Amino acid sequence: MSSDTSVPATKNAIVLSLGTMNTDNEDGYVLQVDSSSETITITGRNSSGVFYGMQSLLSLLSGGTGMQVPAVSIVDEPRFQYRGMCVDVARNFQEKSTILKLLDAMAMYKMDRLHLRLADDEGWRLEIPDLPELTEVGGKRCHDLTEDRCLISQLGSGADTTTHGSGFYTVADYQEIVRYAQQRHIEVIPELDSPGHGRAAIIAMEARYRKYNQTNMKMATQYRLVDPNDTSVYQSVQIFNDNAINPCIESTYKFFEKVITEIVKMQPSVKIFHFGGDEVPSGAWVNSSRCEAVAAADPYYKDPKHLKEYFTRRLSNITNELGLNMAGWEDGLMNEDGRPYNRTLLDNTNVYGYAWQNVWEWGNARRAYDLANKDYKASFSFVVMSHATHLYFDHPYEPDPFERGLYWAPRFTDSYKTFRFMPDSLYENIDVRRSGIPISRHQVCKENDRECPPLMHAENIVGIQGQLFSETILTEEYFDYMIFPRILALAERSWHKAPWESTMDKAVRMSQMDEDWKYFTNTVGHKELQRLTKLGIHYRVAPPGAMIEDNIVRAKTEFPGLDVQYSDDDGRTWTDLPHDWHYTPGETIQLRALIVHSSLVDPLYCLVEERIHIPYQSEIDSLANHLDTTFEVVDNLVNDAKNYSCRYTFKNIGSSTVTYGNWSIYFHNIRLVQADDFPYPDGVPMDNCHMRIFHVGGSLYNFSPMKSFSLGPMQTASCLVYAKYWQVARTDTMPNWYITAEGMGPTVVKTTKGNSLSFVKPFVRQGQVQRYPEDRYGFYLPRTRFTYNEGVMKRTRIQKPVIPTPVQMAISSSESLEVNEGWQIVGSELFPKTSQYLADLFNISTNSNQSTNVIRFLKEDVSVLGNKSFTDHEAYILDVRAGVIEITASHEAGAFYAIQTLRQLLTTTNNGYDIPEVNIRDQPRFEYRGMHVDVGRNFKSKVEILKLLDAMALYKLNKFHFHFTEDEGWRIEIPGLEELTMIGSKRCHDPFENRCTLPQLGSDPNDGSSGTGYYTVDEYREILKYANDRNIQVIPEIDMPGHCRAGIKAMEARYRQYLNYGNKTAAEEYLLTELGDPSEYLTVQWFTDNAINPCMDSSYRFIAHVINSLIDMHINIQPLNIFHFGGDEVAHGAWEASNICKEFIKRNAGINSVKDLKKHFGSEVAKLTANKGLDIGAWEDGLWTQVTPHLISVYSLPSQGKIEKVYSYAWSNIWEFGHGDRAYKLANAGYKVVLSHATHLYFDHPYEPDPEERGYYWATRFTDTKKTFGYIPDNIYANADKDRSGKPLTQDQICKEQCLVLQKPENIAGIQGQLWGETVRTDENLDAMIFPRLLALAERAWHKSTWEDIADRETRNIARDEEWEVFSNALGQKHLAILDQFNITYRIPVPGARYVTDLHLPRG
Repeated sequence: MSSDTSVPATKNAIVLSLGTMNTDNEDGYVLQVDSSSETITITGRNSSGVFYGMQSLLSLLSGGTGMQVPAVSIVDEPRFQYRGMCVDVARNFQEKSTILKLLDAMAMYKMDRLHLRLADDEGWRLEIPDLPELTEVGGKRCHDLTEDRCLISQLGSGADTTTHGSGFYTVADYQEIVRYAQQRHIEVIPELDSPGHGRAAIIAMEARYRKYNQTNMKMATQYRLVDPNDTSVYQSVQIFNDNAINPCIESTYKFFEKVITEIVKMQPSVKIFHFGGDEVPSGAWVNSSRCEAVAAADPYYKDPKHLKEYFTRRLSNITNELGLNMAGWEDGLMNEDGRPYNRTLLDNTNVYGYAWQNVWEWGNARRAYDLANKDYKASFSFVVMSHATHLYFDHPYEPDPFERGLYWAPRFTDSYKTFRFMPDSLYENIDVRRSGIPISRHQVCKENDRECPPLMHAENIVGIQGQLFSETILTEEYFDYMIFPRILALAERSWHKAPWESTMDKAVRMSQMDEDWKYFTNTVGHKELQRLTKLGIHYRVAPPGAMIEDNIVRAKTEFPGLDVQYSDDDGRTWTDLPHDWHYTPGETIQLRALIVHSSLVDPLYCLVEERIHIPYQSEIDSLANHLDTTFEVVDNLVNDAKNYSCRYTFKNIGSSTVTYGNWSIYFHNIRLVQADDFPYPDGVPMDNCHMRIFHVGGSLYNFSPMKSFSLGPMQTASCLVYAKYWQVARTDTMPNWYITAEGMGPTVVKTTKGNSLSFVKPFVRQGQVQRYPEDRYGFYLPRTRFTYNEGVMKRTRIQKPVIPTPVQMAISSSESLEVNEGWQIVGSELFPKTSQYLADLFNISTNSNQSTNVIRFLKEDVSVLGNKSFTDHEAYILDVRAGVIEITASHEAGAFYAIQTLRQLLTTTNNGYDIPEVNIRDQPRFEYRGMHVDVGRNFKSKVEILKLLDAMALYKLNKFHFHFTEDEGWRIEIPGLEELTMIGSKRCHDPFENRCTLPQLGSDPNDGSSGTGYYTVDEYREILKYANDRNIQVIPEIDMPGHCRAGIKAMEARYRQYLNYGNKTAAEEYLLTELGDPSEYLTVQWFTDNAINPCMDSSYRFIAHVINSLIDMHINIQPLNIFHFGGDEVAHGAWEASNICKEFIKRNAGINSVKDLKKHFGSEVAKLTANKGLDIGAWEDGLWTQVTPHLISVYSLPSQGKIEKVYSYAWSNIWEFGHGDRAYKLANAGYKVVLSHATHLYFDHPYEPDPEERGYYWATRFTDTKKTFGYIPDNIYANADKDRSGKPLTQDQICKEQCLVLQKPENIAGIQGQLWGETVRTDENLDAMIFPRLLALAERAWHKSTWEDIADRETRNIARDEEWEVFSNALGQKHLAILDQFNITYRIPVPGARYVTDLHLPRG
C-alpha cells in the first residue's frame, strides 16, 4: 500500500494508499471507482480508513451481479470514534469461533470496539496464569454444593460441566481473539465486573483458600476477596447474597493487580480496562470489620455506600500505574444519589462511563449528560451511550411470549427501534413506559426541563454501543439471533448521522426517518442478510405481519425481499403465498418468512384469523368491576341423575357497551359442563347468551364472546347451561371468576371475589335441593333437626370426662387434689421426653426426691387389653390419689397418653390445677389412629397444621397422613427439583403453565390465595418435630401415577426450560410424560393430563429423587417408615396410545396390556421403597384389579432382613356399588388395612343435607359427628344403613349372596378420618370440617363400646344412642371449650325447633 497519492494508477487495478484528507478523523477514507480507467482507488488518512474503504467496496460488490461495481465516488468518515458491541460470555460461555465470526461481521459494518465481559457472578472466562482456580472452579458450573470443583448450576446450566455454563479462553485463545480483532481494526476491551457481580471470582478464591489454608496460609490468603468476619446480609438484583468483593482488604487489590498485569502481558495493546462497577447490592459490607477499620481511618467511609467509591479510586490507581485508562458502567462511577464521583480523584488520563439506565419513568435518563458535561467538576473524559431502551440486544425483538430475552427495561427492542436511536438528542428518544403506555418529554423532564440537563459538551460523547447480556443465550444460534440483524441498525447509527436526526419538528422527523428506514430495510432484506448467511450467522428472520382486506390475505415482512409461505395444516406443509390469496372466514392459517434460496426461516409463525377487538388492561379491569355476575341452579330434575341445568347471568352495570373481543370470563364448575358435547376443543356455542363455552381443564372453563355478542349498559346476558350429575350445595360453586385477554393480566370479577359465595342464588325450590326423583333428601327444616336431636337430653353430670373413653376408669365425685408449683416430678429419667412435656405443662421441676406432692413415673409392662398386644406400648395406668399422681407405662407413648388424659381431667384454680382422684387403666384398640389432610387442593398454613397436631395428640390420634400432592398443587419442597414448588405449588393465570399451574377450585388467578403455597424443608422438619414430640407419626403421600398433574406440569416446564438452554439431557432427566402422547382420557375431576407415564425410566428417577429427599428430611427427627404413593383413580384410557408404552409392553413379558401398567408402576415404587427399608401405603384402588386385590407379593418385598408391610387404605364403600367388602378382601390377601370408609369417615362431606352446608356428597349425602361416632370398625357390614338417596339398604344390596368373612382380623391396622380439600379454602373451613367429628373418630379408634358387638340392629342402635347422649353432652359441656383453648373454629350445629302449643322449644 502506497502512502503517496500521486502514484499513477494502472488500468484494471485497485490502488490502496494513505494520504491527507479534509478531516481529522483517523477512520476517514475516499473511495473512487473510475469506470473509464477501470481503476478503483481507496485513500485513507491511516490504515483503518483504508480498511473501511475496502469494506464499502466489498459491500458494493455484493450488491451487483457478478464482480461488477458501479462508478462511484465516496467520501466517508464515522460520526463516532467508538462504535462498539458488548458481549457477555460470563453468564453463558461462547466458543472462540463464535467470537471470531462476530468480529468478521463487526468489521464488515465498520465497528471498532469489542467490549468482552469476561467475568460475572455466574462465570470467569479468562485464564490467569498462577491463578488456576479462576478457571478450574470459576470457569465451570455443575452440581457441587461445596463449590470446590465448580460453581453451582445457574441459568439452566445443568448438573455437569458439558453445557454453556462452563468454558473459558486460554491465554492462547484470548491472544488469538485480540490478534484477529486487531487485523480488523477492532479494539478488544476486557471487562471483569466488580466489586458487585464478583461471585465467580470470590468462590474461586475461596476454593483456593480452602486448598492451601492447611499448608500455606500466605498462598491461601494472598488473593482472598472476602472478609471472613463479614456478617452483612444483602441480596443482589440477580438474587445472590455473596457476590460483592470486599473493597477494604488489601488482598483484593493484590488480586486485581495480578489479574490486570497478566491481561497486559496477554494483550500489550490494551488501552482500557473495564471494571464494571454496576449493581452493587445495598447492604454489602455493612458488617465487615475490615471496612469498619477503613471508616475509622477516614470518616467519609462510615457510610458503606461510599465504599464503592473507595474501590473505584484504588482500582484507578492500579490501572493508571499499568498505563491503562479505566472504564465502568455509569452506576460504578456515581454515588447512590446519581452524582458522578469527583473526577480529579481518579488517576487515569481518560475514564469511560457507559450510560445504560434510562428507563424513562425511573428518572435516570439524565445520567449520560451528567457524566459528559464539563459544568460538573466531576466530569468524565468520555461517555459511551449504551442505553437499555434502544441498545440492549438481550431484550426480545417483539412482545411475544415465544421471543427470547429479558424485558426489564422496554418490553421489546426491534431493529427499527435501534435504527431510530438519536445519540445526539437523548431526550428526543423518549417514547413509552415499560408498560407500552406513551410517556411525554414533560413527564420525564418535569417543569423547565429540570430533570433533563442539556448536553454542554457533545465532544465527550465518544460513541454508542450495543449490549448482549447472556442470561438466556445458551447456544451459538441464540447468540447470533439476538445480535443480528439489530447490529446493522447499531452500525448505521454509530457511523452515520442521518439528516432527520437534526429535524426539530417531530412529525416531519418521523416521516423522514420512516423514509430512511424503507431504504435501510430494502438494503438489509435484499443484500445484507445474504452476506450474513455467507458468514454462517444464524440471524433472526421476523414473522411476517398479516391482515385480511376484502377476504384477501395481505402479508408484509420486516425486510423486503423475503419470501412468505403459508400452511393450513398446522405447519406440516408450506406453500408460497400467492399475491392475491383468498381467505375463507373461520379458517386459521399460519404464515412464515424465509430468505430467498436459504434454509433460514423464522422460528415463530404468524397466525391469521379474523380481526377482533383487543382490549387494554384498563378495559379488562373495568369489565371485571362492572359485570354483576350471578349463578343459579335451575333444576336438578332434568333427566334423572344425568344432568342438571344452571344459569350464568352477567349484567353490565357499567356505562360502556361490552362487545366481541379476545377477552374471556374464566369460571369454575366441579361438574363436567355440557357433558353431552364433550370433548369440544372448538367450544360449545351458547346461542341464548351469544357466548361460547370452553373446557380449559379440571374445574376451569371459560365463556368467550361470539361475534354477535353485545351487552349495553344495564343489559343482561343469561346463559342456560347443562352440567353432569347435580348440584344441591352452595359450596359446589367456586369463587374468584376472572376476566382476561391474551397479553393482559387477569382481574377477578368483583361480585365473585372472596369466599362468601354471595353471587350464588338461594336454593328455594324442590328441584334445587333434590338431586334426582328418588332422592329422599330435600329441604332440611328446623323441625327435621328437632326430631333428629329429640333423643338427646342435657345431663347434669358429665359421664365422659375423658375422650376417648378409657378401658377402665374409677373416678371420685368428691375427692380431688390440687397440683401447684410445689409439686415435683419423680422418675423423669424413665420417660425424659414426656417428663419435660409434663414439667412445661404444670410449670414444675423434675428429678425430685420428695415423697409427697409428686407426679411419679413408673416403667413397667402394662397390658389392659390382653388380645391387643400390638398396642401394649401405648397402654398406661393413671392413679391420682392424695399427694401423688402415679403414671405407669412401658414406653414413652403410654406415658404421653396418660398425660393427655390428665390434661382433660384438670380444671384451673387460682393456685394451680384441680384434679379428681381417679384410677384409670387404658389401652387403644387400634395401633393406627389417623387423620388425613389434603393440602394439595388448597394449601394450609404451618400454624394450622401444628394446631391440628395439638388436638390430635390430646385425643390420642397417632398418625398424621399428610396428602402433599394433587392435580391442583404440589406442597413440599424437594431440593434439586425446584420447579415442583416454583411452578407446581402455585396457581395463577398462565396458559402456558411456565410459572404456575392454572387456577382451579376457585383459586385467585393472581397467585395469592389458598391455591398457592408449600412447606419448605425447614417448615416440614418443624412439623415433623412437633408431631414427633406428640407421639404422632407423619406419613407423607405423593399421589401417583394419577392425580399428579401439578408434578407433571412442573417437570414439563423444567423440560422446556432446559431444552431452551440447549441441555436435552437435563430436560429429559425427570420428565413424567411422553410429550405428544395421543392417549385420551378424562379423570373424575375432569383432567386429561394427570397420569405419570409408567413406561419411562425418568418417571422412576423422579420418584426415587422424591423418596430420597423425604428420607433426608425425616433424618434425626422421625425416621421415615411409610411412604404413601396414592395410586387411586387412574383414569381409563391413560397410556392407551402411548408409543413408549407400546414398545415397553412388547419388550416385557408378563405385561400383556395397558391394564397391567398400574400394577407394574406400584411394583416399581415398592422396589424403590423396599431398597430404603420403607413400608408402603396406597389407596385401595391403587392395589386393585377389577374385583380382586393384586397379590401382596407384588408390593411386599424383602429388604434389609424383613418383609415390608403394605398398607391399603379402604375408602370406597358405597354399598349399592358393591364395593363394601373391599377392606376384608384386602386384609384376607395379607394387606395391612386402614379403614377409611367414605360413608362415615370422609370429613369433606357435609354435616347435614342442607344446601348451605360445606362439602361434597358423592359417597353419602351427609356425615355428622353422630354418624362417625356410630361407626363399627370390627363389623363393616353393620355400618350399612342407607344408600346415597337415603333409602334403607336391603341385605342383598349390602352383600349380594353372602357377606365375605374377615379371616385375618389382625390385618385391620386401624381407622382414619379423611379431609379432602376441594371446598376447604381457609384455615377456618378446615377447623369446621374436622371438628368436632375428629373427637368421634378418636373415640372409635381408641375405644370399643359394648354396643358394637350387639347383633340385633335395633337393640344395638338403642344402646348406641344412649351412649351418644353421654358423648354429645361431654362435647357440648366440656370438650368444645377445650377446643376453644386451641383457637379451633369448630362447627356449631344449627339448632332444631318446632312449635308445641305456641311455645318455641329449641333442640340442639
